[in-house]
Amino acid sequence: LSHTGSKPMTQLQFRDQTFRCPAVCKRPKMNGAPCGAGCALGAGILTTTLAAPIPAGGSATITYTAAPTTTGRLYNLATVPTYNDPFGTPYVDGLSASVTHLLPDPQLTLSKEVASSLRSLSGGVVASTSGTAVPFTFTIRNTSTTTAYAPTVTETPPTGFCIVAASATNGVTSPAANTWQLPGNLAPGAVFTFDANLVVCGDPTIGSQTNLATLTWNDAADGLSSNGTPYSTADTADFAVAAPTFKITKSPAIDAGATIQQDADPLDAAPSDGEWVIVVENTSDVSVGGVVVNDPMPATFEYRTGDATATWLTGTPHTISDTTNSAFPGGVLAGRRTGARIVINQLDPHQRVRISIPFVQNGAVPATGETTMVNTATLTNANWQAGEEITAQGEYTILPNETSVRVAKSVSTGGAGGSVPGVETVQATPSDQVKFTLDVTIEGDGLNVATHDIVVRDLLPDGMSLTNVPATGAVPSASGWTATCISGPCVAQYNGVFLGSRGAGSRTEVLWYLGDYTNTANSVYRITFTARVDATFANGMEVVDGFNDPLVNSARAWWNRAASRGGGANGNVYPLIPATMPIQSDLDMAGRRDNAAIDITTPHVELQKKV
Repeated sequence: LSHTGSKPMTQLQFRDQTFRCPAVCKRPKMNGAPCGAGCALGAGILTTTLAAPIPAGGSATITYTAAPTTTGRLYNLATVPTYNDPFGTPYVDGLSASVTHLLPDPQLTLSKEVASSLRSLSGGVVASTSGTAVPFTFTIRNTSTTTAYAPTVTETPPTGFCIVAASATNGVTSPAANTWQLPGNLAPGAVFTFDANLVVCGDPTIGSQTNLATLTWNDAADGLSSNGTPYSTADTADFAVAAPTFKITKSPAIDAGATIQQDADPLDAAPSDGEWVIVVENTSDVSVGGVVVNDPMPATFEYRTGDATATWLTGTPHTISDTTNSAFPGGVLAGRRTGARIVINQLDPHQRVRISIPFVQNGAVPATGETTMVNTATLTNANWQAGEEITAQGEYTILPNETSVRVAKSVSTGGAGGSVPGVETVQATPSDQVKFTLDVTIEGDGLNVATHDIVVRDLLPDGMSLTNVPATGAVPSASGWTATCISGPCVAQYNGVFLGSRGAGSRTEVLWYLGDYTNTANSVYRITFTARVDATFANGMEVVDGFNDPLVNSARAWWNRAASRGGGANGNVYPLIPATMPIQSDLDMAGRRDNAAIDITTPHVELQKKV
């Protein structure tokens, strides 16, 4: 305010129409000093009266700070409604001055794309399994000269996908569903980048998917652009969903001969322990997450949560999660569980991981008497239907802390004239005759406790038939069928009475009876019999090289424990030769299986025609 007259002026009134922001206008000053009560601010209008005289040629300066409540072209008008001369005469000159300020809208751009890590792994294709992550990269730029406030990204995930709130990087949070909140405002020219994941949380559609992201923000005023609309922009990122494929193996494998000793004192510092080893391979070209290995332990085997370990055989290591406690109840031993549940959080294309699951034997004998414990591991996912699971089996045989009966099996060619005892595998063609040899070791007991009702059982595979079958109820001794004691005191009740054969599905079950055995020393009985390779299987298919090949024949012993051993032992159920052929559930114990195999060799002709 400049006084250009020749006399002092008093009671000058000043009025300034601000940017309509009474809440944020602040610090009015008069000639550099706080205006205090002399200034009034209401309804966005700053008013003051300069009561002190302003001398001729003098001036007064009023300053204040305001924040706009809108963007665009802002008009600010200051007026002097009235002032007095030294005699109190009011003057109304209609003095005014104005400024115009152009405040541009803040402008942001959004770029969203599948993260480079996924593009390099699988070309932007992910698996349909629940728990599979889809990483994205977001880039936000302020292309204007005005600060953008509270930038927020809102996702519209495809069906079957959810955002992972904890996955965002660089301080981004998720205050609401499907929302990413940047950690601060975005200054002019600033660029902000962050990564965040979607995850398969339902049943997505196989094929192409589009993920929409919408960016919103505010200005310093009312959140509306100069044309009255909210600030917003959007971008999409495309990816694809495919069904994965897997392979799972488990060891020790079936019939691999792995054993574990029954633990005489499972609470001591040296437990009887073993380990299942499971190898899972992603055989597909897509990244997979959230597959679960369920491994229920056979009876008397127990696992402790957290003991499983993962060894990544290929690719970049990821993590596994042990969620056993939510899936399996407690075992007999403190802190142990009756199974293991391991979540593989990610498997890259064609990546393999080996999971080792240690366990202990809890000291008990399985209630069924079965000592060969088959364990089935299942690979599954929340999105898979019943029957889509993938399984693999392993096997341990418990060596009881009691006497047992062991069978070692071999095979030789040439029927009755073949070598004894033979080997594990021989080659044969349809119509060839072979001889199987079973060496049965009956363990003696140091306290001379009896082993009762010993049965030797052989399971002949589909594609083979018995030959030269002797009469039942007697010890065979001709045409390749024999049963003799070859070492030890040889005091079994019977030397190997042939009980007969019967169908077991497409296979044939063959039984011999040794009865009771009471001695402190071991005895070994040798049983031989003959069989022929058939021309066809039971379903009519030809027996040829490479089809259901080799033909595996297995043998084992069943027996009853002496009643004096307690624990529900059957005792001596068959004082004499059984009148009918027993079945496994009739007896307390089932020993370890041993195999011999026939490798089929047949002529093979290939025909090619070219033109």
